[in-house]
Amino acid sequence: MPYRVELSKSGRAGCKNKECKDNGIKINKDELRFGTWVTIQEKGTWAWKHWGCVTPSQIKNVSDAIEGDFEQLDGFDEIPEDLQDKVKRSVEQGHVDNEDWKGVCQQSCRHHRQAPLISISGSRVQCPW
Repeated sequence: MPYRVELSKSGRAGCKNKECKDNGIKINKDELRFGTWVTIQEKGTWAWKHWGCVTPSQIKNVSDAIEGDFEQLDGFDEIPEDLQDKVKRSVEQGHVDNEDWKGVCQQSCRHHRQAPLISISGSRVQCPW
């Protein structure tokens, strides 16, 4: 399975979301994170993102890969039940919960009209929806 969910083990991993990466934002220890398996120079490793930085297209890819069987998602059975529910809900609705989303939408976005117009680093970002 090319995707994994888990609680961050150390707080040293950087998020691969462009904004987080550009600002050197790390994933805190024990924070839910999402990994994509990547191969670089014939070596495999996980590329991590904050759960709140996972885009709807990535959620769709997970949904397509697991075909409703969450036990196929690497690490799913290792996270607490409340986080399992969060992951299931996100896959079923096609995006992470609004309160988890780390980006911000335009004022015209129908998904996040009440969200503030600043992101985790203080800059504006586009809504993924």
